[in-house]
Amino acid sequence: MPKASSDKLREIFKNDGYTYVVKSIDSERIDANYPNIPYWHISVGEECVRSDFPDATVICFEYRGSHYKLVSNWGIPDCNDGCFGALFDGNNDKILDLLSTGDVETTIRSQKNADTTLDDDFSTKLRPYLKFFTIVLENTTEFEYLAFKVLAENRRLYDIDEIDNPAVYNSDYDTPDDDEEEYGEGEVEEEDERGEEEIEEIEKKEFHR
Repeated sequence: MPKASSDKLREIFKNDGYTYVVKSIDSERIDANYPNIPYWHISVGEECVRSDFPDATVICFEYRGSHYKLVSNWGIPDCNDGCFGALFDGNNDKILDLLSTGDVETTIRSQKNADTTLDDDFSTKLRPYLKFFTIVLENTTEFEYLAFKVLAENRRLYDIDEIDNPAVYNSDYDTPDDDEEEYGEGEVEEEDERGEEEIEEIEKKEFHR
């Protein structure tokens, strides 16, 4: 897989055909009605949330003639929250969830009827960047990708330029998920077994000295 870079991600965004226009970016305080607050931040038996929550970001944008509102919040830094919130259409109906689902992991889950699935080639190009930003597109759909793109381009995730930072970048983002894809089936296990046998032989020699 080609090495990931900020320029390549920007090129993907530029040529993907999913063009949107930002109308406004604002912030707002959140309350217990804010969508998808992680349950561990809601006081038991009370309709309130922690007072030290940062404000949510509200991005209003136009996409293919329709208007949308994306609200997002990164929660409490010390809690390693992922991003959470939702995407609403022009009728204020929720069509997509942003869910904090792990250690700074965000799952984007579409609820939109007839949401189009991204093609396999495009999904493959996205894979190293989704790993970098710790993003999961649950169904790999158009609006899940659109939400990711809006968040990334408007600095609601890590800075895109950090992809080029050797102190941050991990080469694992470029490698296939399965060992067999990179090394061939069985090769990794055989190498490990040979290593263990060599270690055992060395230990025996040391013991009998």
